[in-house]
Amino acid sequence: ILEKPHKIMVKEILKNYLKFKKTNVWIFGSRANGNPRPDSNLNLLFDPPLSPSIRAKLVQDFKESNLMIDVELVNRIEVEEADKKRIEDTKILFHY
Repeated sequence: ILEKPHKIMVKEILKNYLKFKKTNVWIFGSRANGNPRPDSNLNLLFDPPLSPSIRAKLVQDFKESNLMIDVELVNRIEVEEADKKRIEDTKILFHY
């Protein structure tokens, strides 16, 4: 899914904003199903949804990090019907 150093970075960034909240975070897409390309992004699904301010801060922190992977933050309630099955079929709970 993610190399150990990348996983540690993602966990640290998420902990900064989610440590006092009960938020489920899943990885989905090619990094979750084990066949990412070198340029594949990291798709993170959140439930309950992130507030706009927390989402903006996470986006900024991921951009400024040394992760070297583009990160897409998706609130579960925003997933379009056509994408739900694909996401449900590949998602893996991410423990931060």
